[in-house]
Amino acid sequence: MDNKSKSIIVFVILAAFVLFVGSISSLTGRAVASKSFPGWGYCNSDNQCGYGNGDCDRDSDCKSGLKCVKDVGANYYGNRFRTVDVCEGDVNTNDYFLNFGDSVIVDGKTVKLVNVNPVGDITVEVNGLSISIEAKHSELVEGLNIFARETFYDSNNINSAATLIIEIAYCPTNLGCPGRLYSIGGCRDLIDDGCPAGQTISNGGSTFGLEVPLGGVVSGSIDGLSINPGNLLGRVSEIGVSVQTSLTSAEDDYQKDIALEVGRDAIKYGKTINLNNNFDFLGKQAIVSGVVDGRDVLIELDGQHYVARDEEAFIGESRTDPDWIWDVQVLDSSIVYIGIENDFVYNDYSDGGPMTDGFKKVGCIFLPMNGGSICLNGFDDKTVSEGWFAYTMKYEPDADLSYAGLSTSERTVLVGGNDILINGEISEMVWIKGNGEVYYLDGYRIINSKINKKVKFLRKILEGNSEKIGEIGSGLDLTVTKTSRSLIVNLNSVSSKDTLSAEFGIAGGEANSLGSIQGLEEATELTYGIHGNLLSNIGTKDEDHLTAYGVRIENPKSNGANDMVSLGIPSQQIKAKVGITAGIGSPSDIFCTTIQRCSGKYDANNVCVDIPDDGCPATDTMGNILCKKLNGDQGVCASGQDSSLGSCICV
Repeated sequence: MDNKSKSIIVFVILAAFVLFVGSISSLTGRAVASKSFPGWGYCNSDNQCGYGNGDCDRDSDCKSGLKCVKDVGANYYGNRFRTVDVCEGDVNTNDYFLNFGDSVIVDGKTVKLVNVNPVGDITVEVNGLSISIEAKHSELVEGLNIFARETFYDSNNINSAATLIIEIAYCPTNLGCPGRLYSIGGCRDLIDDGCPAGQTISNGGSTFGLEVPLGGVVSGSIDGLSINPGNLLGRVSEIGVSVQTSLTSAEDDYQKDIALEVGRDAIKYGKTINLNNNFDFLGKQAIVSGVVDGRDVLIELDGQHYVARDEEAFIGESRTDPDWIWDVQVLDSSIVYIGIENDFVYNDYSDGGPMTDGFKKVGCIFLPMNGGSICLNGFDDKTVSEGWFAYTMKYEPDADLSYAGLSTSERTVLVGGNDILINGEISEMVWIKGNGEVYYLDGYRIINSKINKKVKFLRKILEGNSEKIGEIGSGLDLTVTKTSRSLIVNLNSVSSKDTLSAEFGIAGGEANSLGSIQGLEEATELTYGIHGNLLSNIGTKDEDHLTAYGVRIENPKSNGANDMVSLGIPSQQIKAKVGITAGIGSPSDIFCTTIQRCSGKYDANNVCVDIPDDGCPATDTMGNILCKKLNGDQGVCASGQDSSLGSCICV
């Protein structure tokens, strides 16, 4: 054996020894674990990440006190994601280092480290309640979110330790007020914060929650409050209440958020009553004492007397432009139906209806006198917990398919992402050649400490055919349509019945571009349809969008200029949480939302008045800026006048 061969053998032995020592040290020192990667760009200004989460691009993508640290993803998501940027850095008082048996008091609760196992998972006690937490994961317990940032294992547990991120878990209640999140019981209202008691209505009344598919209708009835689902005609709900996205609605400005759209007369509250019988109306005591001219109803409500006429403005509403009007029917000489219905329409971003803002902001529609509410409470819990996973569809001119017997620079269409199910195998990359041949990466295999990749041939799609080649998440089919001029890559959802299609051009029998021209965005290169109908050419739209399934489409125009479609895909179809409450009463204790999305509070006249010093001008529910008349009565500023800038003409 020559000296060169001996040197190679020595090097291999040393390398194996280093790998062996590294494996042993991971069991006796810091335990390194990985968790699921949520996707590229998961952290952003709308969804700021806590410690140990990525992918971030800048410090503002992380929670206060944290920094976006480059290329440390291997510490959290495994070596495959070593280029992921993660939120780290100083975490101030939320960062606790505990040795075995140590405890710390957070928000009045005692958190004690009681065990660290060989793989780095820990057990903590919170006020005596024991809970296990995986390394690099978090658990919710007793209103605290505890993240096992770093764990250190000792076989006798004497020197075991952990660094924990412990944060108070806040959440929005069904009325949009802040609450505390608990693993059992869900979101509980904060005491003495000036808001009603969230999910537990202290003033009586009834409440229930719905999970509604995006683009779907909201319907239900409770204690006199009923919601008319209406009919979906094309993209727009002509009547009724529905949850909409930028692609299921005609309103682009929703972008990647969801909104509650409302048609006129969609929300009704009312009861059929015998004359001179007491009944509950909008959470207040009422009695109908008579009928005038066969159409007007005399009603005493909360000690005040009113004349109710069908389709006229309700109490406290503008007579010329009311949000709520009476809904009255005289059924016979002794029985009447008396109620109210909405006279407003929410179908545009500027309308100020309930709409999410990332995961942070929710909103409600409040009935007059706080007689009930319909609240958009954001995305379903699984989506909030997992977020979106990053996928791309792009023209790839230099695909290395040499493992499959082809060249190292094949011109292809590449579909890439976390988990693509192909032939029962989990893959991360699929390549489609201009001739219809489909190849895929069958994953990473570790053989003798070496990571090997293997590219497999799937099938050839003939011209004129459309075939399913894989699945993404739970319910998205990945299909390819081959024509003489293009390859069309589709994401089809059976549940939401919508399709996102990216068309890639073919030149000389090879994939050549997204659309027909390389390096140029085109409207028709990316299309969206639902229920078999083409709704939008979206290739030149310069904002993010959201499909009915819940797929995020990141700025089609800028990505299209790079021959790429950038997507965020949830693990399952997204649903919106909607809370419906009726008969609360006590309007003086209830917060409300003005038309400008400012915090308001009902005054003695049941008008939603802006809360001072919150940065918004004082407005009522119709957006009128409030002021005081010379006689002391409440009025509104004349058009164009703003009381926040000084005196105004009060009308």
